Amino acid sequence: MRHAFRLFVCSFVLLTLPAFAAKLVRAQKPVKGSYIVVLEEAQRGRSAEVASELASRHGAKAYAVFTEIFPGFAARMTEGQATAMLRDPRVAVIEEDAYGEVQATQTLPSFEWYALDRIDQRQRGWSTYPYTPTYNYCQTGAGVKAYVIDTGVWRDHVEFWTNGQSRVTAGFDFTGGPVWEGTADNPCPSFPTTCDNPALPNLAHGTAVASIIGGNTYGVAKGVTIVPIRVGGCDQSFSLAAVLQGLDAIVNTHAANEPAVLNMSFAFGWTYQDGVSMSYAVNRVIDDGVTVVAAAGNHNRDAMSFIPANIPRVITVGGSDHWDRRWVAPYYDPNDPNEGSNWGGAIDLFAPASVKSAGIWSCDAYGNAIRDPQAPRLGPGTGTSFSAALVSGVVAQYLQAHPAATPAQVTTWLLSNATTNALATTDPDLAGPNKLLYTNCQ
Repeated sequence: MRHAFRLFVCSFVLLTLPAFAAKLVRAQKPVKGSYIVVLEEAQRGRSAEVASELASRHGAKAYAVFTEIFPGFAARMTEGQATAMLRDPRVAVIEEDAYGEVQATQTLPSFEWYALDRIDQRQRGWSTYPYTPTYNYCQTGAGVKAYVIDTGVWRDHVEFWTNGQSRVTAGFDFTGGPVWEGTADNPCPSFPTTCDNPALPNLAHGTAVASIIGGNTYGVAKGVTIVPIRVGGCDQSFSLAAVLQGLDAIVNTHAANEPAVLNMSFAFGWTYQDGVSMSYAVNRVIDDGVTVVAAAGNHNRDAMSFIPANIPRVITVGGSDHWDRRWVAPYYDPNDPNEGSNWGGAIDLFAPASVKSAGIWSCDAYGNAIRDPQAPRLGPGTGTSFSAALVSGVVAQYLQAHPAATPAQVTTWLLSNATTNALATTDPDLAGPNKLLYTNCQ
C-alpha cells in the first residue's frame, strides 16, 4: 500500500540517516560504473526531479528512480562523479551497486519427498528405507500473494495451473535483457518448442523456488498466487539496483490489508550497517504489511555477513539435512561457494534444504533442450533457497487462516510454533535458535 505507515517510516529514516551521511559504501562484488543514491527523507516525492538534476549536473545517467522504499535513484557514473555528488546536501549516502547470487545450485542424493513429509510432523518420520512419505495440510494459501524476487517464473508450467488457469501473475521484469532471454511469462518467446540455452538457466531457479512455495505437486501452499519479480540474468546473478526496483514495485502495488509474503532466496555479501539501501527497502516492504522471508545463504559462514539475511525483521532460514542436522556439503571444495547452510544469530529457524522441485526443461533425442511443462528438475535441488521457499509456503498457509496478521504476528507464530531442539546440538557452528519449521493446521 503506497501510503501505509508513511509516518512511521519517515521517523525511522530521519533518525538513522545522519549516521550514514556523506558516505560512499563499498560492495564486495561491485557492478562497475553503477551506484545507488539514497536521498534525504525530505526529498520524498521528488526522486525523479532530483535524479534528473543531479545526473545532469554531474554527467551521470539515472536509469531507475525509487519512490516508495526510499527517495533515491540508481545511476551509471564514475567513482569521481559519485564522490562529487555526495557533496550535495540532498544526498544521504551512495552505495556501489552490487552483484547478488541465488542460493541453490547443488544436487545431493535424497528422498525426493522428504522435505514436505518432515515439516508436517514434530519427529523425523523415517528410520529405514524405503518408507512412505506423506504431507498433510489444512490451508492452500488461497487468497494470499507470494512475491518471488528471483530469476523469473514460467507461468505456463503445469505445477501452477489450477481450474484451467495459472496462479502465476504477469509480475515484473527488471533485467533489461534482450527479448531472446525470455520474460517471467514466457522463457522462450522466439521458439515455440525448443528453448535457446540462455533462457533455460535464466528461469530455472525462480521456477523451482516458486514451485516449492506453491506448486501443485511439490508446493507447500498449493493455492497461493505467485507474483514473479525477475531480476536475474542468464548467469543467475543480478544487481542490487534490480532488486531495489522490485522492492519499490511491491510497495507501489501491494494493496492495503492484502495478505502477502515475499521470498528472497539470494544473498549479497554486506553487513546490515553498510547495506543501507537494502535495509531501508526491505523494512519499508515489511512496514507495508508484507512478511519477508530470506535464505540464510550457502557459504557455510555466519549469516550476519550477508544481506538480506541479516536484517533483523526478516525471517531468515537456514538449511537442514535429512538427519535433522545443519546441511553441509558432503565434500570440501574451496572453489565451491555452496559448501553448506550459513549459521549464527541472524537465523530464525531451519527448514529442509534438499527439496524436489519443478523444472522447465527436458531433452530430445539429439540432446537439445525442449520446453516441457511436465519436465521434472534433474535431481533434487539443495540449498537455503529452497529452505526459505518452504517457510514462505507455510507463511502463506497461515495468512490464509489469519489474513489480518501483521508481519510481526506472523513471525511470532512461526517461531513459537516451530519444533524446538530438533537439530543436532553437536554442530559447533549452529550458534542460533534450534528451531525447525512446522506447518501445524490452523
